[in-house]
Amino acid sequence: SGKAGQFETNDMSQYLPSLLPAFAALGYEGTKGLQKLAAMLQTVRKQAGSSSEAATYLSNVLNKVYSADTANKFKKMGINLPRELDKARRKGEDVLDVFLDLAYQATNGDLAKLPLLFTDSEMQKGMRALLMLRGETDALANSLGNVKGTAMQDFARVTGDAQGAIERLETAWDKLKTKLGQNVSRAAVPLLDS
Repeated sequence: SGKAGQFETNDMSQYLPSLLPAFAALGYEGTKGLQKLAAMLQTVRKQAGSSSEAATYLSNVLNKVYSADTANKFKKMGINLPRELDKARRKGEDVLDVFLDLAYQATNGDLAKLPLLFTDSEMQKGMRALLMLRGETDALANSLGNVKGTAMQDFARVTGDAQGAIERLETAWDKLKTKLGQNVSRAAVPLLDS
């Protein structure tokens, strides 16, 4: 997934440790959960100025899905958010997909109304990206499930390059020893003979 966009592997190593617990608290786990999170990060990154901002925006979304403030805002729009999310979890549905559906329903698809649901501007930016680019998130998450051996190919290439460098070093060292041995023996043999 680090090759799939602007949220790269080094960004993931920096931000995943703080995002994964919040993601797991929403019921995500294993490879499928990681694929979904990675796809969401790539999506949000498309509308963020940096990977750091993307991680912050998504973190705000993940941490405020079940917040009292979020529930109250949805309630004003006629949606009992905690009940709907709990029902989705019991049915084994994707909680964040249901959350996005409900946000879309509450705003009637008008993203200009997101501030009526979310007062935090970073959450608004994360939600805007996730709603606008939802199809891309789903497509990327699905494609990540079909990637076979990319990491191992990269590992093999890197270790192959390293192995080639080691072999070249060994060859050069052997040549040096041979040359040195020849030059030393020319001077040393007559001296030792005498």
